Amino acid sequence: MRILLLSDYSDGSGGVERLLANHRDELRRQGHTVSWLSSSVGAAEADRLCFGTTGKLRGLVQLANPMAAGALRRAIAEFRPDVVHVAMFLTQLSPSVLPVLAEVPSVYHAQWYRPICLTGTRVLPNGDACTHRAGAACLRERCVPVQDWLPLSWGLQRFRERKGAFRLIVANSGYVQRALGEWGCEARMVIPCGVETRPQRPTLTGPPLAVFAGRLVREKGAHVLVEAARALPEARFVFAGEGPERMALEAQAGPNVEFTGHLSREAMETRFAGAWVQAVPSKWQEPFGLTAAEAQMRGTAVVASAVGGLAEVVRHGLTGLTVPAGDMGAWVAALRTILTNREAAERMGQAGRAHAEAELGMEQFTSRFIKAYRSILG
Repeated sequence: MRILLLSDYSDGSGGVERLLANHRDELRRQGHTVSWLSSSVGAAEADRLCFGTTGKLRGLVQLANPMAAGALRRAIAEFRPDVVHVAMFLTQLSPSVLPVLAEVPSVYHAQWYRPICLTGTRVLPNGDACTHRAGAACLRERCVPVQDWLPLSWGLQRFRERKGAFRLIVANSGYVQRALGEWGCEARMVIPCGVETRPQRPTLTGPPLAVFAGRLVREKGAHVLVEAARALPEARFVFAGEGPERMALEAQAGPNVEFTGHLSREAMETRFAGAWVQAVPSKWQEPFGLTAAEAQMRGTAVVASAVGGLAEVVRHGLTGLTVPAGDMGAWVAALRTILTNREAAERMGQAGRAHAEAELGMEQFTSRFIKAYRSILG
């Protein structure tokens, strides 16, 4: 089968980009022919590139990027794909690609809320969950700058009008499927994200260690974990990631907390190999929870907020524990349960590894998509 992958970015900096790169490699391993088209933003690794920008013109590019449509048309003519797999396209490639996609069998893997939300997060500026339909409410709640609101709204309206270009829309979790459906974007299938298989971590030794990986922004909940660390002085806490909240978090943190800044994937796995637990204290409705899946593949127990797709990735009491988002008492209790019991940390970690190998590996992810591709080819 000949598969053309389409995404806003291909620089490997985000979870979607890593997932798509791994999917490309697994497709090729299974004997399929693959080409990848993305914007030129960042250290792009795609086979084919088109114009994109993160500068002043980004708002307009999100509304209409005719160069993306032209590049896609050329890719289809030259590569002649059997199917086009779209991962992300509303932040660079724009709805301009939809008329072209309507001409070939196309699948869209929805991995966040961008089809129903101008910011893609469904989180209000004050951190509360958004329950509004995208449109005037986004301006009223100050979710986006005034100058960006009109082009983003027009772009989303164009998506709503032309989403029929996709023969199949797939969600990455049951939660995302329900959220999209609530606002008129039906995803007929759920395919959870896959993670790269890695060596299992060694047997736990040393003092108890909790780790966090992600952007240091309010919705990721790092401040919850920093506060919980103060109640657990016998354990060490390591935060990998950068973001606007870092200085405030460092000022709040106790002596048992370390901030590493951004780490490469390999460096992070090395630092996290001795973790008793990986914490995912998100306050927003995580569409999936890739860091939790990666932790389970490593063999690390997870404590996560019971929000969005995270509640589907982490099996409470088996591969880790899920707790109400922002509930400090519950967070301290859940972390203490694992960080004071090496046997529980090992047991949950092993169960997480088994779950990830059986359900969340790249081979399973790619095989599920091959079936989805064939389902629209007849």
